[in-house]
Amino acid sequence: MPAPVPAAENKEEPAPVPAPATALMPVTEKKGEVAPVSVPVTPDVEAKEESSSAPTAKARKSTFGKMKSMLSPKKTPVASSEAVDPTMSVEKALDMIQDPKCDSNQFMLFGYDSKMKGFEVKVGPLSGGMASLKSAIGCKKELLYGIFRVVGRDGSKSATCLDSNHFVTVFYRPSGLPIKMRMKATNFKSAAQKVVGNVAFNLEIDVAEELSEDDIVASLRKCGGARQPTDFLFA
Repeated sequence: MPAPVPAAENKEEPAPVPAPATALMPVTEKKGEVAPVSVPVTPDVEAKEESSSAPTAKARKSTFGKMKSMLSPKKTPVASSEAVDPTMSVEKALDMIQDPKCDSNQFMLFGYDSKMKGFEVKVGPLSGGMASLKSAIGCKKELLYGIFRVVGRDGSKSATCLDSNHFVTVFYRPSGLPIKMRMKATNFKSAAQKVVGNVAFNLEIDVAEELSEDDIVASLRKCGGARQPTDFLFA
């Protein structure tokens, strides 16, 4: 009887020893597979890179402002034709207009203040005479009192007198005023005449177009003396 053959020994191969993991190339559990390399970046370095590459909000705003100023056309300041000094009283404005040394035909407009208890300067004093006063009145819906100067000049060869100043006042009372303002119209006119004082003559209108140089010249000649100017200058 033949001798029994011993069973073959199961020889197991030794398990591979994994290589030690490094910071740059970590090894996975399976042999031959390498994980992707990742280089850590510290927060300080990352913040520096962002601040150096991206412009700040202040820098962006400054750059945008420069570009806008280069593209936008420059606007020339326009002087207002109705400039008013808020600190100037009506009495001071009248003194400026009636000053004999004043070399231009100035005008002014004044009216009630916001509380309708006193007067305040609305327009002026400005040059331009009656024509500018008409333009300043326009189509305003309020009680106004204006004054302008007209210069009488004698152009005859025998004339020895100097130019004469004639002051004309205008009471403007337009139609369509509120009831409260209409009730104050008479008192307004009376008080305004006292503030202005004596003038050549007074006019009362409800639209600015009623002012006419021909009518004013005719009135000035009526109230003038024997010696009449040859010309009247309105501006």
